[in-house]
Amino acid sequence: MKNAPVQSIIKSLVKSLVKSLVISVTFLTWSMAYTSCETTPQKQDREPVKVAAPAPKPVVKQALRPMPKPKLPEFDYNGFFSRMSIPENEYTETDRHTLTSFPPNPTAGSIHEAALVVGLLRDVLTPFGIESASFKTADTTPPTAVNSSNPNSVVVPSGGAPGNPPSTPQGDLARVIEIRARTMGVDIISALASNPYLKSHGVYNMASDASHIDGNSQIFVQNLATVIKSEVQIWADMFRRLGLDMRPVAVGAAASDPSPSTEQNPALATPPAPLPTGAVPLTPAQNAQAAKHLVTAREFAQREQYESAIVESRKVPPGADNYAESQELTKTWANKVVQTLRQQAASQYSAGRSNPDNEGKKMNLTKSKMFLEQAITKFPEASTLDTVRENLAIIDGEIARLM
Repeated sequence: MKNAPVQSIIKSLVKSLVKSLVISVTFLTWSMAYTSCETTPQKQDREPVKVAAPAPKPVVKQALRPMPKPKLPEFDYNGFFSRMSIPENEYTETDRHTLTSFPPNPTAGSIHEAALVVGLLRDVLTPFGIESASFKTADTTPPTAVNSSNPNSVVVPSGGAPGNPPSTPQGDLARVIEIRARTMGVDIISALASNPYLKSHGVYNMASDASHIDGNSQIFVQNLATVIKSEVQIWADMFRRLGLDMRPVAVGAAASDPSPSTEQNPALATPPAPLPTGAVPLTPAQNAQAAKHLVTAREFAQREQYESAIVESRKVPPGADNYAESQELTKTWANKVVQTLRQQAASQYSAGRSNPDNEGKKMNLTKSKMFLEQAITKFPEASTLDTVRENLAIIDGEIARLM
């Protein structure tokens, strides 16, 4: 029985050990359960996901695009003029169509004006294929005295010059250069006198031939001839200054003419043109001063101050080396100033024709007369003064009837 206490002690130890083990396991289980409860998130009731309605797209206003400006047709005035100004070049139906596409009312002195003038000259001188029906409605005797299509033209006598019966163009109106030019708004007289593109032998020949076709008024033919003669006179003076022979030579006779030539006998050559009456050759210093006057005149003309340019060019004395050049330039600038005065006269004349009051009409006609008189007295070098005098006579007659 000696082992009873030992066994009792062992049992007590085992029980204590088991009890401790149970306590430990229980504590460990409880700890794990507690930790699990703490870390596990509680389930929450999920709210339904609200799908936002798509936002309406902002209305984008389309920008107003500027309407493209219609492109103005480009015309090859230079090319057309270069071909048509040479009479030997053929004038075709294509050229006729090109001419009809050109806009009217050109600027004075422009290549546009020159192309229209040359095209019209070629057209009236080339009768094939002309559709004259398109000109049946042309107003050959305008009721007003001012060219409605071209303000550069001044007075067109509706009843002829004073004391003369009215002239009615006859024949094919499509070949009457006076009417064709007026229809296109071209003052052909002023153009031939002032437009530098038109100052050539070929153009003047065509203009002279066209003016002699039936239907042009006598006044028109005379004015055109005056302009041509004035220009040709300058060439004649240049020929003389160069000592060239101006005697006419018959066609085909040059090779067979047995008479001695100027090359064989220099004495037969035309002597240089004499100096103007009372003129004496200038000294180098005087020629230098004359050159300065012309330079100043050109500067005024470049600024379109033509009256000042004329004043300076008139200071070049006869006998100066540049006297002939100054005379030609003076005439060119005088034509420009006179053209402006004619436009002002035309405006007053037109206003007088439409003025129902006799006193007002008389006042307008008087102003028109004043502009024309100023052209005659201040610018005697101009080439169109014959036309101005004709217009002045018509205005004087109308003023006399209002007295």
